[in-house]
Amino acid sequence: MAGAYRVAMGGDRASSRTRPPAVTVDFRIRRNTIRTDGRALISQSDGDTVTITEPVRMVSVDTPEKSQYAGSPAISQPKLDRCRSRLEAGFFPEIPDALAEYLTARLVSGAAKRHIDAANRASAELAAALELRLALPGGEKRRKLAVMPTGAFLDENARLLAYLAPFVAGPERLSRVLGRRRARPTVIDVTPRPAPELP
Repeated sequence: MAGAYRVAMGGDRASSRTRPPAVTVDFRIRRNTIRTDGRALISQSDGDTVTITEPVRMVSVDTPEKSQYAGSPAISQPKLDRCRSRLEAGFFPEIPDALAEYLTARLVSGAAKRHIDAANRASAELAAALELRLALPGGEKRRKLAVMPTGAFLDENARLLAYLAPFVAGPERLSRVLGRRRARPTVIDVTPRPAPELP
């Protein structure tokens, strides 16, 4: 039992020989285990800090899985066909009829290829977005990434859950700040107003 603590009741030696029943106290602590994956060591900066490779699962972004997840269309399409047959036969009574009909209409011939094609397009779109958003003027250097972890830092696959954005620093950041100030100047109203009457 997760979060349980067994306490043996009884104080003197005589009672301890009879092995009194144990009392189980359940603290209702939910176990939260995360899979451990190997990470490549890149460098060490001091006695308690290292730099490793760590995959980031972008929050609020969900795209189809590529062929590495369920195999090529030749492997994954038969699985979808079998799932469709089971849905039509009512093999999954927990699934509402409306949802079963929705899924059945999409688990058609070629569904696996369409799914993997969409995953490849999503990867290409992300690569293009990174190239565009991280490019610096001149094209010789790239911006770094700003990584903003969420409340739950790791998912069940030990990937960092975070939002990503271009990290703007140095002269570029200063020029942007000054540019915004020039674009939105502070307006001071100097219209003369009559002095208030004194009592």
